[in-house]
Amino acid sequence: MPLSQSFAAYLRRFDYAERQAMKIGVAEALDLYAARLHELDRSKLIITLCPHYDRAEIARLFLTLEGFQSRYLNEGMLGLVDALRGDKARDLMRRLSGQS
Repeated sequence: MPLSQSFAAYLRRFDYAERQAMKIGVAEALDLYAARLHELDRSKLIITLCPHYDRAEIARLFLTLEGFQSRYLNEGMLGLVDALRGDKARDLMRRLSGQS
């Protein structure tokens, strides 16, 4: 079955129960964080980001308190995407390559 048809079939049966099943609760998320924290490389800088920056700052604080070197993207993902569009992206690539 082509992807577009299977996606359409999924959307037809998408209901409240499916919506609830795709969410993760705070307690479950914290258990996952605790179980997988050892997978992060403590020798590397970890950059946290979210659409705006507020949740990224919370994640950065958590990682810092756990002994990781971390920073957050203060413009958020939306700011990053805006900086990587059209003329701005071209100008950035020129600056990075040393062209004027």
